[in-house]
Amino acid sequence: MEEIPVELITFDPGFKLDVDFDILRSAADAWFDTLVQVLNGLTIPNFSNGSDYMEDNHFYIEQRVDNV
Repeated sequence: MEEIPVELITFDPGFKLDVDFDILRSAADAWFDTLVQVLNGLTIPNFSNGSDYMEDNHFYIEQRVDNV
């Protein structure tokens, strides 16, 4: 198999994205607690398939993790 030089590989996604990470951090601080409340309220459905089963499971985040 012939090796293709990296310079010859191009990728054009068709759009440009400029991300301001300070804004993302501010949004994370503002919405993280609400998101945790929603996630902690999720009910995971019971599942069984023959001898395989998954029952009475819970999803719970106990504390806020800094720098998520």
